[in-house]
Amino acid sequence: MGEQNEKKMYDHSFILGEETRPKIEIFTQEDSDITVKNSIFYKQYRQILSAIAEHLLLCKEGEKQDAIYSSWEFPNNIFVFAGERGSGKTSCMLTARELLCMQKRDHKVVLDDLFEIEDSVKKNQDKAKIKEKEIDIYKDILKDILKETSFYRCEVIDPLFFDSNHNILELFIGTLFRDLMKKEEKEPQYRHDRKLLLSRFAEIRRIFPLLGKKLEFSEFGDLEQLKDLSASLELKEVLRELVRDYLEYVYKDTNGKLVLCIDDIDLDMKDGYGLVECIRRYLNMPELIILMAVKLEQLGNVIRIKYTKDFRPLLEREEKYIENKTVKGDDNYNEVVNHIVERYITKLLPLNQRIIMPSVKDLFDKDIQVCRKQGGKVRKVNILSPMKNGILEEIYKKTRLLFYNTKSQVNYIIPYNLREFCNLLHLLYNLDDVESHEGALPNLIPFKEYFYGVWCTNNLDKGGLSIIQKLRDIQDYGLINQTVIKHLKRRFEVLRNIEISNDPKDAAKDKKETKESRLSDSSMKELQNILDEENMMYNISLGDVLACLDWLGKVSYQEDDRKLFFAMKTFYTFSLYETFRKREEIAEEKKKLTQKEVINKEILTNNEIVYGDIVNGNFLNSEYLNVAPYEKIDKDKGSVSRCRRVIDNEAISDLIKYISGREPKTDICSKIVKENFKEELLRKIVEFFLLTTSFVVESKEKESNSSFSQYRKRNEVYYEKNIAQSRKYICFDVLSIFYNLVNVAQSYGRFDKLVLENSREVKANEEKELNKEQDAEQGQIKEQEQRQEGEQVEEQEQKQQQSGEQEQNLNEGQQPIEAQNSGEVEKVDENPKKDEEDSELEKSAKQKFKDEMLSNKAKYPLYLAMLDYIIGNEPLQASANEKRDHEWANKRLVYKVSLRNIDLLEQISYRLQRQRPDKSGDTVRLFKKMFDNLAEIEISTYRNGQGLQANIKYEFFGVIRDFMAELLSPGNEEYKAIFDKIYADS
Repeated sequence: MGEQNEKKMYDHSFILGEETRPKIEIFTQEDSDITVKNSIFYKQYRQILSAIAEHLLLCKEGEKQDAIYSSWEFPNNIFVFAGERGSGKTSCMLTARELLCMQKRDHKVVLDDLFEIEDSVKKNQDKAKIKEKEIDIYKDILKDILKETSFYRCEVIDPLFFDSNHNILELFIGTLFRDLMKKEEKEPQYRHDRKLLLSRFAEIRRIFPLLGKKLEFSEFGDLEQLKDLSASLELKEVLRELVRDYLEYVYKDTNGKLVLCIDDIDLDMKDGYGLVECIRRYLNMPELIILMAVKLEQLGNVIRIKYTKDFRPLLEREEKYIENKTVKGDDNYNEVVNHIVERYITKLLPLNQRIIMPSVKDLFDKDIQVCRKQGGKVRKVNILSPMKNGILEEIYKKTRLLFYNTKSQVNYIIPYNLREFCNLLHLLYNLDDVESHEGALPNLIPFKEYFYGVWCTNNLDKGGLSIIQKLRDIQDYGLINQTVIKHLKRRFEVLRNIEISNDPKDAAKDKKETKESRLSDSSMKELQNILDEENMMYNISLGDVLACLDWLGKVSYQEDDRKLFFAMKTFYTFSLYETFRKREEIAEEKKKLTQKEVINKEILTNNEIVYGDIVNGNFLNSEYLNVAPYEKIDKDKGSVSRCRRVIDNEAISDLIKYISGREPKTDICSKIVKENFKEELLRKIVEFFLLTTSFVVESKEKESNSSFSQYRKRNEVYYEKNIAQSRKYICFDVLSIFYNLVNVAQSYGRFDKLVLENSREVKANEEKELNKEQDAEQGQIKEQEQRQEGEQVEEQEQKQQQSGEQEQNLNEGQQPIEAQNSGEVEKVDENPKKDEEDSELEKSAKQKFKDEMLSNKAKYPLYLAMLDYIIGNEPLQASANEKRDHEWANKRLVYKVSLRNIDLLEQISYRLQRQRPDKSGDTVRLFKKMFDNLAEIEISTYRNGQGLQANIKYEFFGVIRDFMAELLSPGNEEYKAIFDKIYADS
């Protein structure tokens, strides 16, 4: 940022570590980087001092008219700092007091800064030069009167001391008397000539018991009783005399002003009205400046309680009228009470004497300077420029979590409350910057505690808090998606009201338009399928949950609801992030489990990490998002989704057979000219459909048109089921490619490994390699046989030797060795490790499959082309010696498609919807546009601790885009026809 930002007039400063208590800002330290203009309360300080200066001018003018005005008609001396809890009211009030009471030598610097004409006025010189001069003169008058007047601080009156036995007047008098005693102890010279001041205290003590007392006497001859009748009037006069004498005796200043601060008087719900009424009646005097910190809405409620009690008979009568339906038009007493409360507060706290505290949202576009105290000095740590982006950048530096603002809304993670914002700043700057996602895991723990303990508590309603707590209590990650759906249905009636019928004709009969009708029929049908009570927990995907949250976000407008959606998404981000990063620890834990501990009830899926149990087969629900136009088939079938449909698995199997040189059942490849045989292009077609296959479609479901409403109800995990050649139908889902790329070997392996079969072109080379391997194996077998023969000969010789020894022992009268050990039971080896060995063999086979995929480009040209693209285009990492091979590229690919941040998923889905292809009749052209769109995605991140910014890109999808372009190239018509035939709706 440099000096340019530091000199900017309205940059604001925060000092770390001062958010847990009221902070008094000091602007007179020569070695401090902070000036009054840098304070976030700069405008509030300027406003309060201006208001007090105007009050002093008014009082000065009033002194000339003492004969006209009585002591009850002094100018209002109450100045209120109004704002929410945690908005900085107390800190601003105390600092304002210190600005008033600061030493004379500091007045010039601070007051000149405060009363400097703002840039907005200077810019309008052409329009109002005269007005500028008037403002300048007036500001000088205000500064002069503040400089001429001396202010002296009183102790802050805290609401903790308000009770039925001690009112605010007693507390005020008590603080004055205690200060007097303290000063006399420190400066004994004050002990003489104090008789008059003490008599004032005694007189007030005599009057206090008479306030509110009902006097009973038979005649008016008793002068003392008559005097008691005027106690209220007398008290105000005596209080003013006490303050005058106090100023003269203690400070030797007859023109000075006492500054009394009263904090959170609105917290006293029981006696709050009596307290403010005492202030209004008895403490309104020119010699006293009262600063109050209150929440106006809460103070209004305190006063409303009092007047509601006064109007109780009338309100009860009105309630009876309402019950009897005989309400009179002019008898709305609730409105009368509200009107009285509003008028009372306006009189008590004049609008020009209300200092409204700033909200954090007022600072979103400001440059915020973060400081820290070091050795008693305040030093700059960082500058957030602007604040709304800078705080998200700091979160990323510490936790690697991505939160984004939109053009219309600042992210909910940024608090609107000043105290919460300071707490978040303090938390972040107490954490170390991290260089990697793995290093961020320790920092994630305190950040999660802040989010759940502070953010959720302060932003969610009772029901929302309960939902988040229940989600946090879940031990089995596989239950998360189902639990979220269940709680959403309970809270939102609009979800429960989604019609069960999937027949669009039924919807047309309903003349009344509902919120549910805002989305397309396909999206609504998909929501109905997701919300089905019979769905298995392990078949509800992350994409399903996000579809529900997205829809609710479009029909729910309550702020509490929208904050709950944000909290749920953040919960998912935490869970995905942690489970993905802890995959190595989880893998080690699984290795420690014995066969008896690994039972079906504990492990329902074959996901290698718990992360997969949260995703459950899909990041994005393509049918709900509707990212491609429907394809018109005919009048009978109507339109069919291009995003998700049932396709013919036999066509894929036949294509694989053709590639491997076997005879296919169908004529799918009959138009291919042998001279123009392009095996690589055929293999890419197969790979594309393997990467976009979601699950097996049962024939009975296909026949009953329930393919997409039943798969979540299956007992098996739908996205893991193997796809045998005998299966007729499978589900094509274009966006399932994100999930399938997380584990390509598993996605390909579902198809009985048919794609591994050799083709005509590669057979010869592979047979040579196989012969070499067989020759090597034969040589190893011969060596092993020779070794075994030698061992057998040696074993026979040992047995003969032992037999001779035993015979000799018998001759000597010793027992044979077997007899010595006859008490032991011989243990029979039942091969208890057989299951473990089988498991290891299975793992070994999977690993061999993965290794072969990474090394054989001839068999997997599409997949390996993506890895080659990553190798050639991925930016250099911190380690210059990293080995860039296919294994490295696969890890980078998995890292990219293992989406862990819900904001990223939403950005991808929004882009797919915004740039939805037009109604192209050709599917290959449409997919070319879609994958070109995905390849151009570039999601901005934030700078890390080293100042580097690595944006998130999915350029490797350009390989699939190029594959589609290849199908569209002249000369490849027969290959495009094969693609179309497989893709055709079944």
